[in-house]
Amino acid sequence: MLGMSRFALAADADLLLGFSDLLASMGAATVAAVASSNAAALRQVRTDQVKIGDLEDLERIARERDAEVLIGNSHAAHTAERLDIPLVRAGFLLYDQVGGYQRLWIGYQGVPAKPCSSSPISCCPWKGARSPPVGRACPGNQRR
Repeated sequence: MLGMSRFALAADADLLLGFSDLLASMGAATVAAVASSNAAALRQVRTDQVKIGDLEDLERIARERDAEVLIGNSHAAHTAERLDIPLVRAGFLLYDQVGGYQRLWIGYQGVPAKPCSSSPISCCPWKGARSPPVGRACPGNQRR
């Protein structure tokens, strides 16, 4: 599903590196990457260029390179809306989702909870789809 998809990433260096590695391992491309400050880890990010900048820079680069999905924190919501692409919320600050900062992404508890919680890619089998409405339950992911 993710192979050949084009992602834009806005995050701190460690998260940017982690997501670019994850996406590349699944055949997706990071076409736009922006970090707010320079760090040694940025040299390892799997993309042509990492821009030290802000969300305005990311929006311009993502538009030029036809990004299909944006991964970033809650501040990126308006950017994704203007680009008309889905946003996968990750990183710090997640102020527009109750409990967003507590979401598990890895391990035995995080993997089964992820598919319907926030990722528009894993929930929706077609490109350009949006994530399910807030509050919609995902079958099989209720806590026991």
